[in-house]
Amino acid sequence: MSDPARDQPNPRETPARRGLEQARRVLLLTTDDDDPSFAAARQAMADLSRRTGAEVVLYDRSGETWGDTPHPSGPLPADDPLLDDRPHLRRQLEELGDRGVTASAWMSTLPSSSATTTPVLELDIDAVVVPMGMDRSLADRLIPGSDMASTVQHVLDVNLPQNVLVVAVDEHGHVVGADEG
Repeated sequence: MSDPARDQPNPRETPARRGLEQARRVLLLTTDDDDPSFAAARQAMADLSRRTGAEVVLYDRSGETWGDTPHPSGPLPADDPLLDDRPHLRRQLEELGDRGVTASAWMSTLPSSSATTTPVLELDIDAVVVPMGMDRSLADRLIPGSDMASTVQHVLDVNLPQNVLVVAVDEHGHVVGADEG
């Protein structure tokens, strides 16, 4: 006789989570926002990294502006002087380091999800993780997608020759695919 509780799929075991387990290098979008999904995403990536050895690159969107020439910087270690103006990013890197995670930062300056293609290509990123609480900028709203994760997925699919997994993480640390959220 089967046990109904055991026959139910594990809600935490999704195709997105299984795909993420294969990633060697993960780009995690972040800002200086204190939305609970941001902390949950960092915790989920710390857990992933400890299990699989994946490197985490924090992609900080807090300094993006159209009023400057795009000059993305990265990867940067926690002690890089360029992080002096972004104490939230240094703190996030140090927290990941304290958890045994190999982590670095990438500072974005262009306020569009299309800018994510640069670190994905330059750093050979396997997966992009988007906290569900991340808002889409005005420019991002012009790109197809109902939320930030699906917008980033669209941008990468259109602009890159390789497939890159994009997942979203909610405030409880649940991982879902960009097309599942």
